[in-house]
Formats: sequence, C-alpha cells, structure tokens
Amino acid sequence: MKAIKRIALLLIALLVITPIVPVQAGTMEKEISLLVDGQLNNTDWFDAEGSTYILEDKLVFPADGLESTRVISKSFAQMDTAYKNMVTLNAQIQLAQLPKNEKFIVAMGLDSIEALSGEPGNIEIEFTNDGSLKMGVVYYEENGDANVIAEPKTIGIQTEEIFTLTLDADVDGNLDIAINGTVVFALTEVPGLEGRIGFLKTGHCGVNMFGGTVGFTHYDRPHNPNLTEDFETELYNN
Repeated sequence: MKAIKRIALLLIALLVITPIVPVQAGTMEKEISLLVDGQLNNTDWFDAEGSTYILEDKLVFPADGLESTRVISKSFAQMDTAYKNMVTLNAQIQLAQLPKNEKFIVAMGLDSIEALSGEPGNIEIEFTNDGSLKMGVVYYEENGDANVIAEPKTIGIQTEEIFTLTLDADVDGNLDIAINGTVVFALTEVPGLEGRIGFLKTGHCGVNMFGGTVGFTHYDRPHNPNLTEDFETELYNN
C-alpha cells in the first residue's frame, strides 16, 4: 500500500512541475510541379478541357486544339499578415506558334479550376506577337473592364526559343516578372494576386511547356491557436 502511495505522489509531482504547453502554428511552404515523371501532375493541376497532351516529356497546348485550352492549379495563393512572400512561379516555355492577335496567358488570381480568360479578378500576363514577341499585364476589373497594368514590352526572344519565366508576388501587392533571369516588370500595388495560377491560350496559339513549379505560402493555424493546458490545475487557458 505504501509503495502505491509513493508512486502516486511521484506522478503528482511530475505533473505539477510540467510546464504549460502552447499549441504551435507556423508558416508552411507548398511547392507543386507541373510535370511528374514526364506526365501532367493531375494531383495538383486540372486540365479543364482535357485537350493538352504529353509529347517527348513536354506538355503541349496544341495550336489546333480548343481555344479554351487551359491548365489551372488546384492550390491557391492566400493573403495573410503572417508572411511576406505569397507565391512564386518558375516555368520553361516555348511559344511554338503565336499568330498575330492571339495570346498565351499565364494567369494569377483565378477563382476556380475552370476559370476562363477575361474573368473579373484575373491578373493575366499576356504573350503576343506583332512581329516581335511581347509581354504585357492586364487586370480584369469586377465590371469586366480590362485595366492595363503593364504595356506590352518586347522580351528579346524568338518563336521556338525555350525561355524561363519567373514570377514572385507578395502580400503587399508587389509582382516581379522576369524572363531568363532578367526582370521585365517590377510592379507595385497589383490587385488580384490571391487565387489560383493558370496557363491559358486563345485561338491557334501553340505552346510547349517543358516543366514548371509553383510555390504557395500558407499559415497553418490550429483550431484553438491560444489553447494551453496547465497540468497542475487540469484547466485550459488558466
């Protein structure tokens, strides 16, 4: 009996000196790849029309395919005061066929995995060809009006040339867009950055993508972020 009492007292002593334990939270980085093992990563991306295909380890947006061909991320960027950097993109692209008046689009701020070009809230980085390849940025207002954030600028690459596009957006509305490591646009106070990333085309635009990654930052909050337990009193948030 005395032995049992000693054990009980020892356990009580251990509980008394156990410190209050906070429930932790923190910033999480999620990186998704466009291609996995030479195939479209269907776990993280959605081909809305099912019209892209893989050829020799590259994702093909066919020039003779549907005008609404698009691939959109299932994850999305979120605004939060807990972190600065919100979303990054690195993609290897070849504008194999880009007729005049057609566009290849890298879009941000998409609100669904079936979003289309020109929808309210979209930020669209547009690649066009008027004799030289250019890139510009448009934001679509809630009333559908296109607000040109960055006028089209010659980017110094040729059709059929494979180039690397990088994007870096933060929660303050800053957006840096670079081609082959050279910043083309350093934009500020950009609206519409919160949402999904997508690759879209119009008309008879034909594009090959040789890979790409997108990184999303999130803040993981527990259901009870301020919950602590005091083992001495057996009360929470005592």
